[in-house]
Amino acid sequence: MSNLERYPVIDDKTKSAYIVYMKHPGDPRPQNAALFAHDLSQNGVVRWEVPLQNLNTNPVAAGSEIYSTQYDNTKLNAVNAVTGKILWTWSPENDLINLDYPQLATKDVIFVVGNQKTYAVSRTTHQTVWETNRVGKIAIGDGKLLIHSMQDGSFDHVTAYLLT
Repeated sequence: MSNLERYPVIDDKTKSAYIVYMKHPGDPRPQNAALFAHDLSQNGVVRWEVPLQNLNTNPVAAGSEIYSTQYDNTKLNAVNAVTGKILWTWSPENDLINLDYPQLATKDVIFVVGNQKTYAVSRTTHQTVWETNRVGKIAIGDGKLLIHSMQDGSFDHVTAYLLT
């Protein structure tokens, strides 16, 4: 499997599966891949596609939007789940988005891991509403954001932040 192929996200609200994959197997160039929306109520027919030059990481579905980062690590894109149109973008200031760590969504924010910081981006205002210098694998559980970060070359530190 190519490093550009990702795992699907199923959205019960739109009855769609969203996935990044190669249009022509064996051709790893970014222009050969896209984010596809497959209509699950119509035997998986492709509803729309967005070229990978605009999107890269595993998509995240939240509300009527799909979130994915741009291929060059500079932007988070919000895509309309029904039409495939990019609605808005967000960029971290003086940082790049780390493609090794997928973003997470809540009803209010999208958590995005950069190379230097982890950010919470408002789904309403599209602005950074919180950030921390901790960077690593993220998870949400029991009302907390957990960041499993590296120290001394190994993942050995977990920090919990209360979500309010």
